[in-house]
This record gives sequence, structure tokens and C-alpha cells, in this order.
Amino acid sequence: MDGEGRENMIEIDGNTLEGGGQILRMAVAFSTILKLPIKVTNIRAGRRDGGLKSQHLQGLLLAREFCDAHVSGASIGSVEIEYIPGNLTRTCAVADTHTAGSICLLLQVALPCLLFGPVEGEIIIRGGTDVQWAPPLDYIMEIFRHHLNLFGANFNIGRISRGFYPKGRGEVQFHVYPVERLKNVDITDFGHPLEISVKTLVSGRVKADAAKRINDSFEQTIRSKIDTDKIPVRTYVRIEPRESSFGDGCASCAKAQTSKSLLGAASVLERNSSFDSFGERLALRIANDINNRVCADEYLQDQLIIFMALAPGVSKIRTGAITKHTKTAIYVSELMTSAKFEISTDDSGSTNIIECSGIGLENHRFIFQPIIETNE
Repeated sequence: MDGEGRENMIEIDGNTLEGGGQILRMAVAFSTILKLPIKVTNIRAGRRDGGLKSQHLQGLLLAREFCDAHVSGASIGSVEIEYIPGNLTRTCAVADTHTAGSICLLLQVALPCLLFGPVEGEIIIRGGTDVQWAPPLDYIMEIFRHHLNLFGANFNIGRISRGFYPKGRGEVQFHVYPVERLKNVDITDFGHPLEISVKTLVSGRVKADAAKRINDSFEQTIRSKIDTDKIPVRTYVRIEPRESSFGDGCASCAKAQTSKSLLGAASVLERNSSFDSFGERLALRIANDINNRVCADEYLQDQLIIFMALAPGVSKIRTGAITKHTKTAIYVSELMTSAKFEISTDDSGSTNIIECSGIGLENHRFIFQPIIETNE
């Protein structure tokens, strides 16, 4: 492979902006979809334990499976990789971090690839479902997937085993439906609040009483911060079955449904943290977004950037403060595509509009699969 595919190689400094694994995940996804060779240097230089960890390596190898890519530097601790994609033809794979590495972050690599694959795809990812520094699985299922649907894309989740730090051992089966082309979106109309809810799950030795305390604290705080007299606040507790969950853990996902949008906030309880303060912090995040009429919460905004770049026409989302992860996502998108982003602040100064002129990528690999009806 010496020299082959390297003449148009895009070089990306992994220490730019956020300086973590996001640059690698997005660059590999774009590379696979657009068949652009890349060289990523200074991988995770912004982290104390820089270089590829198991989670990042598995994401790289997962993408390689889809397109038979040539990869160099694919080893634990590597700070530089080259990735030269082949044709995107495969849509089934298994990835295992062998740690509590985030399943949901691995999905960020795989999902765009499968959306622009030829046929329906199925992947099984093993690792952590609900871990620190990554979106918990319920957030992906209930908040992120809703917004992906607005782009005209979808995935389903099959078998689930929960995995918490440090054991991991979770497993999630994702079924992804390819698209011929995404739709552009306008997620800027907040509307008016209809309902607020929080679901807290517990696993292992963490008791249901902990979830109830978190939910009670959430409800008390949310009612003190917004006018909820006419807005129902619903709370749910889920006790994970021992046969399908590994490790002692607790995670919460809160939602605010409005007439025009859906807000979310999710977090995983740290060890020795106060249940009451955990619920309070989660409520404050939702309350702040409601009061500022935000339409895409801080953990959603960066996840939508790649789809805005790939969609046709102009897409818009209304966010709060622009996060470093979002700035990083925009940087990679503009580096690897002709998409253009603009950010403007509204008159109140409390929200921002992220606007993107996308590339309108067409999936020429897409194979139409008609539904066959049978007469019994």
C-alpha cells in the first residue's frame, strides 16, 4: 500500500480544540463515508493519558470492518494513525472494548457509516452503557434518536445488557437503516413546555431508595426553578435485572417535552456522590435550558454537527453556550467537507443559532429493498 491513497491524504492535528477522542471519531466517520484518506497526529494529546485507548482503537477497527480500510498505527497508546478507506460495503460487525469504554461513543463512529451504507446494518457493541464522560444509553435512545429522526434517519436497539464502570461487560445491538439522503432540519422553535420527566435506573448493590431520592430532589428543584403548576413532572425508577446488568451503578435521564422540541439531560452517578445533589444538578440543567428556550441541549449540539454537514440545504439548531466539543465538531466537518457553519447570538444573549450549509451527500451505495408481502 506504499504511496497508494496517500496523495490526497488529509492531515488532522488531534490536539486541536477539545483535544480528545472526538476528532478521531468524526474524522474516521467522514473518511469512511467520503472515501478520504486521513492521517491523525497527536491523538488525545489534550488528555493526561493520551493516545489510543481500547475504546478509540475499537472504533477505528469497527470502521475498518465496514470498508476494508488500510490502517497503520492501530495499537493501544498510539498517537498517530493513517486510515485509507476502501469501498463501504459491509454493514455487520462486532466491537468489544474489553473494558467499560463507552458503547455510545463507539456508536458515534459507526452510525454515520451505516446510514450511508448499501443495506440495513447490524452491529453489536460491548463495553460500558452508562459511564462517565459519555452520553448514557437512555439519552441516546430517548433524546438523540428523536433528533436523528428529524434528519430522516433511524436506528433500533435490540438486545441490551447494562455495563457500569469498572466492569463494563454491557452489550447493545443496534439495527441501522440506510438513507438515500438526509433531510435538513430547523430546530429553533422552542414552543411551550408540555411535560417534564426523569427516569433513574439502578444496578447491582445500588438500591431503589437511591433512585427515589434522586428523583425527589430533581422534582423539588425543577419546581423551584420554573413555573410547573400546569406542567406535570413525572418520575420513574428502574431496577436493572441482575442477569442483564453488570456492576454497581446508577444513571438518570431527564426530558422536557415542549410543543416544538425535546430537551434532555443525563448523567451517571459518581461513587460517593450525594443522591440529593445529583438530582439537583440534573434539574438545574433542564431548568436552565427551559428558561432560556434552548432547543438543543449542551450534550446534543455537538452530536448533530456531522449530520448537519451531510444534509442538503441549510440546517439550524438553537443552543445555549457553544461547547468546545461543538467547536471541534465544526472544525472537523469544515476541514473534511465543503460544509460551512455560522454561529450567531440572539438579542437576549442567552442562546445561539448554529447554521450550516450542508453538502447534501447522496448515498449512491443504497440498495432499495422492497417490503415483500406474502399471502398465508
